[in-house]
Amino acid sequence: MNRYGQNYLNDWDGNSIQIDNDGGVILTPLVGAGKKDEDNSFTGVLMGAVNEGDKEEIGLFGYNKG
Repeated sequence: MNRYGQNYLNDWDGNSIQIDNDGGVILTPLVGAGKKDEDNSFTGVLMGAVNEGDKEEIGLFGYNKG
């Protein structure tokens, strides 16, 4: 299926991590950056598909100390 003009989007299965070294592209369902404290609380951002309870949300999510 050639839905998008970018081959890397057409070829990605939507679930795995795909790295295209030639084009400098990384595709993954979820990416995050931040830090975890000793009590396991996370401060940072997540971008992608996040399961919140029984509902999947897609977007950009910010966390401050959990």
